[in-house]
Amino acid sequence: MPLHDLLKELNLDPELIARDRDMSVGLAWAYQRSALEIRSDEDRWFAHMMASATEYRRAGAHSILLSDREGAAKMFDQAGGVYTQMRRPYALMMFWCSRETNDVSARARDFGSLEGIDRNQLSYLLLSSGAEDEGRETEKWEAITMRMSGSQNAPIGVLGMPVGVYADLAHTLARRELSPSTVLEALLPFLLTYSTALRRCMEDEYHWRLLAFPFHPAEPDVLGVLYCVEATLRRRQQGSLLRILESASLFPPATNLLYNAISERFHNPEKLM
Repeated sequence: MPLHDLLKELNLDPELIARDRDMSVGLAWAYQRSALEIRSDEDRWFAHMMASATEYRRAGAHSILLSDREGAAKMFDQAGGVYTQMRRPYALMMFWCSRETNDVSARARDFGSLEGIDRNQLSYLLLSSGAEDEGRETEKWEAITMRMSGSQNAPIGVLGMPVGVYADLAHTLARRELSPSTVLEALLPFLLTYSTALRRCMEDEYHWRLLAFPFHPAEPDVLGVLYCVEATLRRRQQGSLLRILESASLFPPATNLLYNAISERFHNPEKLM
């Protein structure tokens, strides 16, 4: 079933989500416009830009829940553009939620030199490089892995995932052949953390209905990773995450959300009921 219909089973109100999305879009635009009046070397510029990107990101996640693929792509593209201006490679996770593989690879090159980029943020660059067929054979790959060597256990993102799990997944994708078991092993830290977060949030029924958590049921930190992997598997004609997800033994609503989000993103006619 479409994610929009799945919301009823999840005790989420589509109208409330749509209204909150509209508010997030307005806030994102306002923060972005106000940043234009501030010098980019001021702390206030960074704060306004981060607020803008966060609201665009939330609007994109809401759009996924509403099965609005066009709206989601537009919002994630806006978020990615703002993060790029801030020199934060997390932008690539936004582009994986909105663009095709070749477009994401092109946007990764926008970061050029690694100078001035937080080394934990390099995990997103490494993952996107791993998704490229020749990504591991570049000088940048070696430079990134060297700079990341001392931060493998550092938490990053909404779910506090260790930087090392991104590196592990990047090295997995960089292999020529990918088996379902190898892909699942590399993805399990993301899947299990997402599954646990979703279950715990749903247990708090009041805040869950309002989506009053930093974590989002259509969490871009996880979906960006899954979209990256799914796009890589499809391009190489090495299967799909849809079958792999069914064997992951996650919290059932987590499986439903992720399965249907991938199906809608890649226009797959098969939906998990």
